[in-house]
Amino acid sequence: MNFYEWQKKYHEKKIIKLIEEVTKKEIKTLQKLGIEIENKIYTEYEYEILKLELIKYYKNYDMDKEELKKVKPLVNGVTRSKYNELLEKFYQIDKKYENSFNKISF
Repeated sequence: MNFYEWQKKYHEKKIIKLIEEVTKKEIKTLQKLGIEIENKIYTEYEYEILKLELIKYYKNYDMDKEELKKVKPLVNGVTRSKYNELLEKFYQIDKKYENSFNKISF
């Protein structure tokens, strides 16, 4: 597959019905973080955008001062523990769909 074929599939191929992969409780937590899950099948591109929004809240105690400045603070009602559970959920979704994601080799 060449780059242009890959790019087309990446942006257009519907892969994940994300609303079926997360619980109502997880959806509410995502909403508190400003991340909306729609009742649709997401492309790999759309799914990665959602993950990038989630990653903005990631905090690791090994981060340096500059990295910590870029971390979005968790909002009221979302604990670090709940956030880490969401990260783990998205990691499991990644594993489940890894064979569906487009791979490109140059």
